[in-house]
Parts: sequence; C-alpha cells; structure tokens
Amino acid sequence: MRFKLLVVMLLIIAAFIGRSFWLEAVNLNQANIALMKAYSAPGDPHAELASAFTPAEVWGPLASRWARLQGIASLWAGQPGQAVAALERAAALEGIWASPVTYIWLGDAYQAMNDIQSAVRAWDRAGGARLLGSKGDKLRQAGQLAAATAVFEAAMRAYPVAAVGYTGLGQVAVDRQDWAAAEARFTQALALDPDAAQAHTGLALALLQQGHYAAARSHLNQAIALKPEDLRAYLLMGDTFAREGSYTLAQTWYARAAGLFPGSAEPDIRLALAAIAQGRPQEAFAALEAAGHKDPYNAQRHIALAQAYRLAGGPQALASAIAALEQATALAPHNLWAWVWLGDSYRDAGRCAESQAAYARAARLDPANAEVAAHQAVPCRPYGALKPGFSAAEGAR
Repeated sequence: MRFKLLVVMLLIIAAFIGRSFWLEAVNLNQANIALMKAYSAPGDPHAELASAFTPAEVWGPLASRWARLQGIASLWAGQPGQAVAALERAAALEGIWASPVTYIWLGDAYQAMNDIQSAVRAWDRAGGARLLGSKGDKLRQAGQLAAATAVFEAAMRAYPVAAVGYTGLGQVAVDRQDWAAAEARFTQALALDPDAAQAHTGLALALLQQGHYAAARSHLNQAIALKPEDLRAYLLMGDTFAREGSYTLAQTWYARAAGLFPGSAEPDIRLALAAIAQGRPQEAFAALEAAGHKDPYNAQRHIALAQAYRLAGGPQALASAIAALEQATALAPHNLWAWVWLGDSYRDAGRCAESQAAYARAARLDPANAEVAAHQAVPCRPYGALKPGFSAAEGAR
C-alpha cells in the first residue's frame, strides 16, 4: 500500500514538473515568434516585444535561454543597458558551456553602449579571430573607423599569427586614404598568409594609389588566381591602366568584368569614369544610364554623374552635380569622400554654410583625416569660379 502511494506521489510530482517545463517551453516559443514578428514587421517593434517579455520568474534549464531572449529584445528595443544585464545573466546561467550566440549578442549590446573593449572580449569568446574580423569590418563599412580600428588591433594582439587583424587595419587605412599605412598592413598580412586574396587586392590598391602600377598588377594577378569570383580585382586591374593613360587596355578589363559579372553596375561606372577622363561626357552618361538600370541606388554612380555634369558644362552643370552628390550622400551617408566632394561643390557655388556643414559631416566620420581638413581650410567665395572640385581619377577610389 505504501509503495503504491509513493508511486502515485512520484507521478504527481513528475506531472507537475513536466507541466512547468511545458509551460516555459510554450512561453519561449511565443517569445521567439514575437521576436521574429517584431524583426520583420514595419514600424516600431516595442509593442510586440513588450507583449512577449513581461516580468516573470523562469527557472530550470530554460532560464538561460529566456534571459538571452530578453537581452535580444531589449537590444532591438534600443535599451542596450538592459540588454547587457540580461545577456550577462544568460551567460552566467550557461556557465562554462555558454553558447557562442549569447556572447555574440552580448558583444553587440556592449557595442551599442560604445563599450568597444567589452564588446571585443565577448566577440572573442564567441568566435575568435574570424568573428573579430567580421565585426570589425561591419563597423568599418558603417563608417565607425575608430571602433573598427580598436577591434582589429585587439584581433592583432590576441592572434598575432593570424592575418585578419592586419588585413582589417589595412582596409581602415584605405578608407582613410593613408596609402603608405595600407601598404604596410597588407604586406604584414601577406607575410602571415600568402594566399590571402583580400590582402593581395588591398595591397594592389595601395600600390596603385602610390603610382606603382606594375607591382599592383602583379598582386592583382595573384588575387584573381586565388579568387576569380572577386569583381574588385578586375576593376582595379583596369584602374592601373587608366592611371597610366592606357584607356583602351583599361576599358578592355572593365568590359571583361562586365561580361563576367553582368548583374553588377560597377564595370559600367568604371567605363563611365574612363570616358570622363578622356573628355567624353556623352559616352559617360550612356554608361551611367546602363549602370542605373542594374543598380539605381548605387552611390558611386551618382558621384560619377556629378563628374560627368561638371565635364559637360553648361549653366546647370554645377547645380546638377550638387544634386547628384546630395543623392550620393543620402544613399551612402558613411561615404566620407562623397561629403568632401559635396562640400567642394557647395563651395564652388558660393553656398558657404552648406559647404562647411558637408565638411563637418566628413570630419565626424574620420576626425584624424588630414586631407578632409585641407579641403575644409580652402576659403569659400560666393559666386566662385566653376572648378572640378575632384578629379576623374579620384572617382575610382
């Protein structure tokens, strides 16, 4: 009799525990659904997230996952402080078996708080050098060069025999147009990994900008052999010939790129820049029209349009160039040189306040860039002479 009673009691306890786990699983599933809906739905996700994450005590193995979801929700809702607290709690609950996903989100939350060092520690734990390189590159593409530099330097210190930190710092130097520094960093990367196609391409660009065209072509040939699907290497090969004034050879490479990558607007933009360099604006307009059919929202296309308008001349040339550059900065607000060239064009039009505002925007993107400061220092004269503001060669940067 006592044995039967004990069995019944154990079954009741097991049913209670099972029901609790089932309810928590249902709650977590609802939370996941709410997160996906909030992520995909237009507008403010706060209401959807709030409905999923009401205060509740969660226990057992599901507690860490619940805390992680709370952290993700808080981060998406623009509350990085709360996200850090929840994700730290999730990591503590997971212990030594903590999921890399938890630490990736924790790093993202710290980044949102501008605590890059803590973000680096979390990302490093989640994925090592490869993840640090990926996160640093995303920061760089978003125009956050100082933060990207901190991430790449951390990768270089933590993984001194990996090329990723050096390659990333080389890309930052390219964005700052510090070609000597870029050459040094990419050379260091290739010493560690001679088969790094990205480093060969980056080094070729740095050499190209310093006038070492034959050396640049040597590295581009290696990059193409290592990674033939990389469009950029073909375009840069054409650029080496364009810089030498060999436009027929340049256009041959651009046309080859267009054939290999028919969906890309970049070869058409390069063909337009080559036409601009040869003083043929109508040919440039035709190439840019073709580029527009493929990618109407390409900021580089609008920058090239501005150059073509300036070359074509006429009473509306400067106004059309300004409109094109305004569109470029709207499409790519992190493009430092689009802001600089817009500032130059405003200055040429005598729109001095707008010129200084554009230069200030560029300076905020990269406060250490001396060339931006040099453009900003040029006096603005109302109704100034029509000047190019930037050269056709610069458009291929």
